[in-house]
Amino acid sequence: MKRWMVRGVLLLLLLAALLAIPRFAIACGGFDSLGCEAESAQYGLYETGTVIVWEINRIALTSAYAIDSIRWNVINVAFAGAYTAVESVIGPFILPVAGLALTVALLAIVALPAFGGTRSPFNIRNIVTWMVLAPIVLTLIGPWLITVEQIREQLGNQVFQAASSASFSQATLGASGDGIGRMGDVQPLYDNGRIVCGQVLPRYSGGDYAAGDRRLDELVAAYLLANVQDIHCPNQNGGPSVRLPSGYYNTQVSPPYAIDGGIREMSASERSAQIGYIQLGLQRQLIGLIPSALAILYAVLNLVFALAMVALWTAFPVGMLIGFFQSDAGWVGGYVRKAVTVVQASWVASFIIGLIFAAIRAAADTNST
Repeated sequence: MKRWMVRGVLLLLLLAALLAIPRFAIACGGFDSLGCEAESAQYGLYETGTVIVWEINRIALTSAYAIDSIRWNVINVAFAGAYTAVESVIGPFILPVAGLALTVALLAIVALPAFGGTRSPFNIRNIVTWMVLAPIVLTLIGPWLITVEQIREQLGNQVFQAASSASFSQATLGASGDGIGRMGDVQPLYDNGRIVCGQVLPRYSGGDYAAGDRRLDELVAAYLLANVQDIHCPNQNGGPSVRLPSGYYNTQVSPPYAIDGGIREMSASERSAQIGYIQLGLQRQLIGLIPSALAILYAVLNLVFALAMVALWTAFPVGMLIGFFQSDAGWVGGYVRKAVTVVQASWVASFIIGLIFAAIRAAADTNST
């Protein structure tokens, strides 16, 4: 590594330590004053690092929820208006295009023998059938997307629930530790009837918490010892500090990872122990970057799959116009196969992400992180 980069890193660490000292400048004194100052600065440095990584995780969790909200609104709000516009544009063209296709088909039947042809590329029965069905299908197919997307999301959620609950009891994922690395209690982050941060944050996906379903971001928040206020409105969480998840200050479950106000009033042995705890807290946040990234990935994939369904549904009315000139209705099967492929891919993605998280949770349950 270049010398100037090393100097830059050391300067940033020194600056972080200096910024942390004023937060804890309340008690050090006596014959152990120098050691107390050094340990207080060391604690402050680790706490500052933990805060920085927690902010990254917090942004990831809020982003995952925002992406899920976008997906729901694309399907249930934006698509309805967009499809209505498409329907209003395509609808008036159905009968004229069908009439044109029927005319061309009849002319082909008359003209082909003159050119040595034996089979018309057009199918009059197919044209007449879709002339009757197209206006009905065009009207009904719009609301079907919401139903299909609900089925895709709900079954995908069940796949994720099963995969994320997979047992790794027979696998050795780490040496057994002291128990401080276990996941916290999984709390519901979103409830359609609960006001959070001054508003209701709807539960757009993830099934029913009361029925045992857990969203991926709820599982991640449990590992990070965070609640919904910590994630969305830390200034309103009512805890001892807004810098870290409220679970970091919980003295009832285990020795707290963090101490509000610092360690300057502690004895030397207590300061040493607390520095060890904040190191574990930093480690937890660093490991939490992986499941936090999974939460964003899961939300993005669901959005992509939803947009793929929207694209198929929006293209279908145009496909009906082109279908009048096809020899059969095989194009309909093509659309159905593409929709089934999207649904299958989303379920596979849910399974893989759920399985990865199950492995991460099993590693956490070895008590070593």
